[in-house]
Amino acid sequence: MDTNPEKQVVPEEELEEYQGLVKFVSTYRDEKDITAEREDQDETAKKVPWYKFWVKAATTGEGFVVPDSWLTTNMKTGLTAHEVELRRKKVGYN
Repeated sequence: MDTNPEKQVVPEEELEEYQGLVKFVSTYRDEKDITAEREDQDETAKKVPWYKFWVKAATTGEGFVVPDSWLTTNMKTGLTAHEVELRRKKVGYN
């Protein structure tokens, strides 16, 4: 038999007032807090910080797939201004 008082399970009726209070405080979970945490987690995935005004909200999915023609740009001639604008419209500056 285990004589360690910390490991023994004592019915709540037999707990003293202070022990019962400690158990209640350590195991209490407010439903409002739990649902608020879940909503905060959902909102953080959707929200963009105010200082990142140029970033669009995160979307779920794989993201943008770069066409192969974008990877074969000639280094000596580069891109035309029109091509640069088209690419920036699709993926932004980076």
